[in-house]
Amino acid sequence: MNVFFNKIIANVKRFFKEQISLSNIIALAATSFVAASIITLSSVLVKTDMEVSFEMIKFLEIVPRGLFMVSLVLVFAILLVVSAILATARPIYITLAASTVTLSSIMVGALEHDIYFNFGIFFVIFTVFTWLCTDDKLGLGKISFSDKTGLILVTAGAIVFTVYVGYHSAFQYLTYTDATFDFGIFAQMFDMMKKTGLPITSIERSEVLSHFAVHFSPVYYLLLPGYLIFSSPVYLYVMQALVIAVGAFAVYLISKKLGFSPMASAALSYVYLLFPTMSGGCFYDFHENKFLSVFILFLVYFILSEKPLPIFIFALLLLSVKEDAAIYLASIALFVILARKGKKMKLIGSSLLLLSVVYFFFATNMIETLGGNPMITRLSDYYNKIDGNGFSAVVKTIFYDIGYLIRMCFTATYKGEPVAGKIVFILWMFLPLVFTPFFTEKISTFVLLIPMGVINLMQSWPYQYNIDFQYTYGSAALAIFMAILAISAMKNSLQLRLITTMAAVTLVFFVSVTVPKANYYREYYTNHIDSFKEVTALLADYRDEFESASVTASDYFTPHLYYVEELEALYYYNNGGRTKYTDYFVVHSDYLKSTPVDFIEENYELVDEVRFLQIYKIKEGVRPE
Repeated sequence: MNVFFNKIIANVKRFFKEQISLSNIIALAATSFVAASIITLSSVLVKTDMEVSFEMIKFLEIVPRGLFMVSLVLVFAILLVVSAILATARPIYITLAASTVTLSSIMVGALEHDIYFNFGIFFVIFTVFTWLCTDDKLGLGKISFSDKTGLILVTAGAIVFTVYVGYHSAFQYLTYTDATFDFGIFAQMFDMMKKTGLPITSIERSEVLSHFAVHFSPVYYLLLPGYLIFSSPVYLYVMQALVIAVGAFAVYLISKKLGFSPMASAALSYVYLLFPTMSGGCFYDFHENKFLSVFILFLVYFILSEKPLPIFIFALLLLSVKEDAAIYLASIALFVILARKGKKMKLIGSSLLLLSVVYFFFATNMIETLGGNPMITRLSDYYNKIDGNGFSAVVKTIFYDIGYLIRMCFTATYKGEPVAGKIVFILWMFLPLVFTPFFTEKISTFVLLIPMGVINLMQSWPYQYNIDFQYTYGSAALAIFMAILAISAMKNSLQLRLITTMAAVTLVFFVSVTVPKANYYREYYTNHIDSFKEVTALLADYRDEFESASVTASDYFTPHLYYVEELEALYYYNNGGRTKYTDYFVVHSDYLKSTPVDFIEENYELVDEVRFLQIYKIKEGVRPE
């Protein structure tokens, strides 16, 4: 026992002799302050049920100042004692890192999706972790593990991501909050693929047509075998999360290929999983764009590995996502041509570039052959009276007026009016990466930003530059690769600092963007579970009748009537004045109150209702079209 106490006393003496410095005292005080803030802020938020938040001046009226001071003193004392006994200041450093991330997460979660506040939080995290990583105060550089352990960690992260995001995003369907556009389209399309093998919809354009007449996306067939087993729209949400999660393995492989340790590679994989766009877009329905990240990243990995066959397999998979996926392949091809050495890779790059051009014209021609038109109207701001419409007009506008292009990329306008958004989008995309994609001496790398310019920034359609929608996945994957590439060329000490900071920032941003959405849908379902169950049960009772009939439904019911082949969206009655007769009208109970439709009231009779669901059947004697 005496030996034990003598060792403690010796440690305490050594600590006060060697570890006490002005910077460590400041760190101890800062850690105590942050920990006390966490305790008091949490108590106020719980007590007021989030009604009073820290950014309100009213917060000062109810904050328990006594609790704050007691917490501050206790944390200060406990950390000082523990550090002295262990003869190291590392407990202070670790607690500072953990408490900084925790307090930041609590605050951004309370404000939800506020990029300007997150910008301030970013600077705090950057400052704290820059200091902590100087001289490796956290000891992260001394941690090492095998490649097998790294893969286990990545697998665990991918599973958690799939379960968390897949589970919570599926509540959009269970709570009747996803609508015709766009989930109703895909729910019906997959059921028709199961029945006919073809991607047919009747609600996308209010007529029976192939979805490929709108967007050419053969990639959907990759999910069809699973849908044949799990024939439910919920399957689409879960698979969407899984597809995104698989991209973490590509990030791990890329990082290892570029010389990172298993630990650093695993950390970068978590940066990918926590990147705000990866999970944020899952809470706006189901889309083919979610495949872009995984295909792009595996394509990049095989390019780095110089394996021709997998390169072209993933190039074709990437192109299968959508007609505009050609822009991603073209930019990657340019990167290969400009940045990779050797005749073999130059030839592969040139072949990929040619493939992207040929496939784009093939895909757009397929859309026209199937009765549709490529959706290029989102670039209509570049049309002009001299050159007219179309791609050639867009190219000429950019060529002759580069100033207009720059203005459009950084000044958001919608329907001719200025709106906020593009600078906000840029911050959401690059703050989590600590702007590392720009920390490179290789100018050729910047060709990977072309898709972000074309798909996200050039266009005035507001959803293109909004991280809550589906248009960011390809750009995000390329930005993450650029970050990894830039960091790989840096010194080990700077790599550690940037990767650690990126991991901390992406975690906080994940809490800001995704956690509030997940909590909202889960709580909304829990609070109204009886209502949703009764509505679902009544729809199930009518399933046999609906399957053999024609049905017009409110937008929030079309996803649940995916099995109806002759399904119409009530949306078109509001936006086209159409009065097509169908056997049934399935509407929300508030619909006729807010938007009276004489056509329904005159020709249909109410046959059943429960909660917010009303079912109307065509009256006898009324002759359908």
